[in-house]
Order: sequence, then C-alpha cells, then structure tokens
Amino acid sequence: MAEPRTEERLNELLRRVDWRFLLRQQETPRVLDLSGGGLTEALELVTEPVRGPEDEVDLVLLGFPGREELKTARARLREGGELACLWQGRRPRGMQRARALLTQAGFEDVHFYWPGPEHSPQPEFWLPLEAPAAVEQVFSQRPAHSRRQGASQLAWRLAARFGAVTPLCATARLPGPPADPVAEGDEVGRALPAPEPWLLLTGGSKSENKVVGLPFPLGEGSGLAAKFARVEVAATALDREAEILRQLKDERRSLAGAPWVRASGERAGQRAGGKRVGQQDGGEDHHAQQ
Repeated sequence: MAEPRTEERLNELLRRVDWRFLLRQQETPRVLDLSGGGLTEALELVTEPVRGPEDEVDLVLLGFPGREELKTARARLREGGELACLWQGRRPRGMQRARALLTQAGFEDVHFYWPGPEHSPQPEFWLPLEAPAAVEQVFSQRPAHSRRQGASQLAWRLAARFGAVTPLCATARLPGPPADPVAEGDEVGRALPAPEPWLLLTGGSKSENKVVGLPFPLGEGSGLAAKFARVEVAATALDREAEILRQLKDERRSLAGAPWVRASGERAGQRAGGKRVGQQDGGEDHHAQQ
C-alpha cells in the first residue's frame, strides 16, 4: 500500500498541471499522455485514465508537436477536444513552427503561454504571449532593480519576439460543433470570454491556494476574473466566498467597486467561479452574452 503524500509533495504535483485551467474542459478530462510520462503521477490526481487503445479522449498531452504525434492526437480526440503541448528545450522560432504544425494538422484557437518566472520549478504564473497587456502587467509588478535584472528582462522580450522562450506551453482545440454553455449548464463558460488567452496566476505555497485567471480579450484587460480550486478544501472556501459576495450584493447594491459574482461552476472537474469588479445588478457585459 502506497504511503500518503505529504502536503509538500501534493502541492508540487498539482502545480505541475495548473495549465489544465487554461483549457475549456468543464468535467474531469479523459487524457491521453504522449509527452513521455514525466507528468504521470500528477495527471493521475486530476484526470480520468484512458482504459483502452481506442478510447475517445477529451485532451491529449504532447511535448513539442510533431506531425506523427498530431496525427495520433486527431485520431483519438473527440470533436472539440483539446491539446496541450509542453516543452523545455529552447527552439529557434519554436512558437512559429509549433503554430504552423498545429494549424496544418487542423487545430484552431492556438495560444502560447510561458510558465514563469525564470528558473522556477513551480510556476507562479502562466503568461499568454499573444496578449501585450498581460505581458506588461506582469513586468510592471516585477520591475528590474539592477542592470542584471534589466538585461534579463530585455533578453526575455527579445526571445519572446522570436518565439524562442522556454519552457513553453501551447494549447489548441480540434474543430467541432460550437459548445452551448447555457444548454450544458456551464455558467463559467457563459460568463467568461472564449477562446481568449488567459493570464493564470498560480502563486502560493499550499495545495489549497486557489488559481486565479484573468482573461485578456483583444489584448486588453476585461475586468473579469475567475478562481479555480485545486483541492476540495479550496472548493469549500470558494463556495463560501461566492455566498458572502452574493449576500453583500443583495444588501449593498450601490456599493462601488465591489466584486460581483458572475458565475459558479466547474473547470477540469474542480470548482470554479467568475466575478466582475464593479458590475451592477441587472447589468450585462459583452462577454457574458456570448
């Protein structure tokens, strides 16, 4: 019988797969891992195992995408299924080459994320490289305090411009019938923009720390935010937070600047919630109506 995992080990494993909240999976995904097995233990915590060689899956995990791997992924994915590609090695024009391969293989909604900061074994954020506003927000919160740090940031920006940053995560979707969040009971999908890139904030030192997602439609901040629970105790806290905010809205409708709950639901089989700062009762925003 396997010994129970320590909190430190659990936290380490869960943080290796925080990228799952970048996807649009509502339920726990059925995953085919073609990445080489480095994430097997972590995936077992958050995904449903594939039982047969012909089973249809919701998500395929790859390293740097190659033509043969993408062919296999297409054959196994359901319509509208998703792909996550994670690689460590520096590749000249890696983003451009990966995008071309994914597009040629018939995938769409391709996005690239940098898990940072540099040399961090457990990322504190997943930065969408196509969203300049998100990049500037992260760098403004981490100003250079020395020439060395300034040179490092400049080198990173140059590498990002030429598609050579590392490590890197790419996400993409297989075409399929457009999802109907209302029919599927997916409040989070209805309230938050899709398929826009996200800035995913994953700091903290415990497994119960929640993940925060900030969408950046058209390269700008949207005023929307989402929270995702990694573990059950975080789900309970997230539900309690939503209850308090709804009560505050009922009692103090005119309170300026308060975050109003826009949605409650699930992402990747875990509790999720969406909110908008300063949204008034009865108001609707563009993305909530999509």
